[in-house]
This record gives sequence, C-alpha cells and structure tokens, in this order.
Amino acid sequence: MMTDDIQSLRLPSPFGESPSSNIPEFAGNEKSQVVPFATLPRNEETHPMPIASVPSQHRDFKEYFQRSNGFGSREELQSWCICVGKTHNFVIVCKSSKINDVGGSAQGYWFQLCCERSGKPISHQVKNHVPKTTTKKRKCGTIKCDCPFRLNSSCDKFERWNVRVGCGFHNHLIPTTLTGHAYAGRLAEEEKLQVLELTNSGCRPREILTSIKKKNRKNYSTMRTIYNSS
Repeated sequence: MMTDDIQSLRLPSPFGESPSSNIPEFAGNEKSQVVPFATLPRNEETHPMPIASVPSQHRDFKEYFQRSNGFGSREELQSWCICVGKTHNFVIVCKSSKINDVGGSAQGYWFQLCCERSGKPISHQVKNHVPKTTTKKRKCGTIKCDCPFRLNSSCDKFERWNVRVGCGFHNHLIPTTLTGHAYAGRLAEEEKLQVLELTNSGCRPREILTSIKKKNRKNYSTMRTIYNSS
C-alpha cells in the first residue's frame, strides 16, 4: 500500500524516461535501505574566466614588454612602454635616470620606468601641525602604494636602447578603463590644435570630443578636458 502511494507521488524526471538515465529508482519501504547518490550530468563551462578578471596581484605583465630588437632613441622606447601600459590600463612614468658620458655617445645612459603608484605615501605636514576646525576639512588622499613594477632601460655600445623587465607584477587592482585619468587623458599637441580650430568654428564641446575620439580610438579625455583646454 505504501509502495503504491510512493509510486503515484513520484515526479517526472527532467532528463526523460530513457533507459540510459542514471537516476536510481526507489523500491521497498525498508528503513535500512540506502539510496545511492544520483550522479547528474554536468555541463562544461562554455565561457571560462578571462585573464582580465584575474586579480592583478597574480598577473605577470612581463610578456608584454619583451622585444628582441632595440630602439633608436630613448623617446621611442619610453613612448612604446607607455602605450603598452595604457593598453593594459595602467600608467607608466619615469622613476630615475643617469647619464654617463662615454666618448660623447649615449652609451652608459640608463633610466628606470615604474608604475604611477610606485613609492610610499609621504605626509607633508609638519610635526606640530594643528588641523583647522573652523573651516571645512578637505578630503585628500594618495595613490601611492609602493607598487614593485619596474622597467630598466639602457643604451649599449651600438647606441641601441634596450628594455628589461625588473618586476612585472603590481600589488594593486588594475582599473577597467583610463577614461578621465589626469595623466592618460591629456590631449596631444595635434589634438589641442584641433580643439582650438573647432572652438573657433563654433562647434560645441560635445561635438569636439566626439570628433577627437573618432580620430583617435585610444583617447581617454572627457568633457572636463575639453572645457579646460578651450
């Protein structure tokens, strides 16, 4: 009697009633009977996690700065490194440089590039500083977090500039975009002239920004940049 009730209350299987189904049938009303675990089919991931979603602390950007042939000048090397950094949404700046004159050539001249968040935060307040309580307190901060990312560049005896990766890791999260960044969003000299010409012709700032972004897909400027340059 109890077995008939269980059979009548059984729900239809979502995988069909094919004989190859691996979902076990319940039979009997013995308390000691153990129903084996049903192994349901598992769907494989069609879209695995992209590398961009991996935390930046565990990503090594060394492979993106590997180049077999050198550069003809320091400006060319530095511009290439900055463009590669912008492609991966972080800003590269010059940390230090040194000139060693060897027979009037550039041999021995080296400089080091780093992430903009390199260095430790430094407080510029004096020891006996007393904060003002009568005025509104200004909220300020720093982006410095002692990032270890380093690129070492030097000039060889053939006056070719080479780059070597000292450390390819960051200790902070990489932003998803550089739009609105104070450094990456600067206008180039050609773009400044374009803004001046379009402003004199009576174009609106929105139209000027759209025209610049159509010409340069890697432009990170915003409306504030156009207002400040006009």
